[in-house]
Amino acid sequence: MRALRRPVPRSPLRFVAPVAGRIGDRYGPRGVQLHSGMDYPAPAGTPVGAAGRGCVSYAGFDGGGYGNLVVIRHRMGMTTWYAHLASIAVRPGACVVAGNRIGTVGSTGRSSGPHLHFEMRLRGAVLDPLTGL
Repeated sequence: MRALRRPVPRSPLRFVAPVAGRIGDRYGPRGVQLHSGMDYPAPAGTPVGAAGRGCVSYAGFDGGGYGNLVVIRHRMGMTTWYAHLASIAVRPGACVVAGNRIGTVGSTGRSSGPHLHFEMRLRGAVLDPLTGL
C-alpha cells in the first residue's frame, strides 16, 4: 500500500521513430489477431535506428515469424523490437542511443515485402508504439 501513496513519476523515456518515412499498418486488431506493432514500409537496405537509449538483449534470427530481429532493453521495463531486418549491425550486450544504426530494412521471416515491423513492450505486454513515439 505504501507504493500507492507515492506520486507517479513522469516517464523519463524518450523515443524517436526508427525509420524515416510514413507508417503503414498500425497497431491494433487485424481480423481475429492483434497486429502487435506498426510497420514502416521502406526500400530494402534503408537504415534502421534505435528508438531510444538502451542495451541490445537479442540480435539474431527468430523462427517465429519475425525473421532477423533486434530487441533493445530500455529502463523501466520497456523493450523495443525491430523485425524483418535484412542485416543486423549490433550484438547482444551492445548499448545504443536513439538514432544509432542497428540494422537495415528487409523482408525476412513472415513478411509480405520490405518493411520494418516495430513493437514496444512494457514488462512483456505489447503497447501501441504511437503512444511512445
